[in-house]
Amino acid sequence: MGPQPHHTSSVTTVCRLRGGAPGVYRGAMAFEGWPVEAVEFFERLEDDNTKAFWTEQKHVYEQCVKAPMVALLAELEDRCGEGKVFRPYRDVRFSKDKTPYKTNVGIQFRHERGKDVHAPGFYLHLEPGGCFAGIGMWRPETRVARQIRAHIYEHPDDWRKATTYKRFTSVWDSTTQSVAEFPACRS
Repeated sequence: MGPQPHHTSSVTTVCRLRGGAPGVYRGAMAFEGWPVEAVEFFERLEDDNTKAFWTEQKHVYEQCVKAPMVALLAELEDRCGEGKVFRPYRDVRFSKDKTPYKTNVGIQFRHERGKDVHAPGFYLHLEPGGCFAGIGMWRPETRVARQIRAHIYEHPDDWRKATTYKRFTSVWDSTTQSVAEFPACRS
């Protein structure tokens, strides 16, 4: 069963950022959460992931999925920098699964020096089963992954302190994806 909506005076939402300031942001709507229709859209897309469905329902995606994400990006831009909404189209060229559309939506804020999806950053993901946020790197190059592992290996107390810091652990759950053993740290 997916997330249960809660009701506010102006909109029914499935997820909501705490402490969001109301207002108008660069011509976009203020972020007020995601309407239940966003989750319903993805549930229907899971059942009928075809171009015909997408074409007929694209307005729902634009209004109920993309527009709230763009509003959230605008609201967080001063604190997190410029973010982006991931495209809804799947890259099916090398996949056995040829369904053309993603049944989720994600946004990413990259580190200010990041040039691509592999740069460190923040990620927010919404789908019918729930939503989650993540921080870190996605599939770093082998050389970069080795540098990160070597640094953690050489400074285990710093890593432990950073990942057990109360302010960090009150917001982030770092137990969901971790390596069972540290791989070799040779450069």
